[in-house]
Amino acid sequence: MANILREAILKGEIKPGEKLKEVELSNEIGVSRGPIREAIRQLEQEGYIISYPYKGAVVANLLSEEEVSQVLIPIRITLEQHSLKKAFEGDLDKHINELEFFTNKMKIAAKNKDVGAVVENNLLFHQYIVSTTNLPSLEQIWQSIINRIRHHFYNLGQKQGKEGLMKDIDEHVQIINALKENNIEEALRLLTAHIK
Repeated sequence: MANILREAILKGEIKPGEKLKEVELSNEIGVSRGPIREAIRQLEQEGYIISYPYKGAVVANLLSEEEVSQVLIPIRITLEQHSLKKAFEGDLDKHINELEFFTNKMKIAAKNKDVGAVVENNLLFHQYIVSTTNLPSLEQIWQSIINRIRHHFYNLGQKQGKEGLMKDIDEHVQIINALKENNIEEALRLLTAHIK
């Protein structure tokens, strides 16, 4: 249930500031109010929804341009650059294979015009980079911003269309190629440019 509501929010079918009415949602989706209530609680914990006493739940305004450029992007750059450096200290071939796996899934999804699958595999690509550090604190930071990144990726994917998605995928391929060439400086430069 939470997945259905989350996807509707991410796709803009339910707009920021829109009130979520349990009765209407349960009738529309065809389930009792209990699962709707649980989904709303889960999405509130994820930051998609804000509940107000006596007023109910409304969709949160997840991102402003200022938050993206001044907060989200600098955090991602710091986090992912550090993680990519650590990846070079580990099993680089394994890391390359994993990153290629997510990139190939993105290619298939882009060909099928499945923005959701592109976004989710894009997130997995970047999450994998962070996971190479084996530092729980960095993974916790990633988890704390993942929903905002997801929302940002959905917005970009819907605005860019297929050409934009393919450009994004090509940037992933370039990062992987730099890793294959064992060129950390180029990989870091490409990663930074990609995030910006």
